[in-house]
Amino acid sequence: MNKIHSKIEKAVGGRIEGPYLPQSATLLYIFHVDKYERLNEAGRIFYAEVSKQKLPFVPNTYEVAVTPKEFFG
Repeated sequence: MNKIHSKIEKAVGGRIEGPYLPQSATLLYIFHVDKYERLNEAGRIFYAEVSKQKLPFVPNTYEVAVTPKEFFG
């Protein structure tokens, strides 16, 4: 996972925190990116790499957080 996350960070910028071990899921990673488009790009890279390496990861949920300035304009 660290190799995949390094590849994502190089491709789209930002940073990835984790893994965390929440009660509601097996693993939690937090992706920090500057634009929504980058989050989508990070997800596409993640799925491609996980599939290529045949890792048993399936996202449970996605949550998106924005700053008040981003939300209200």
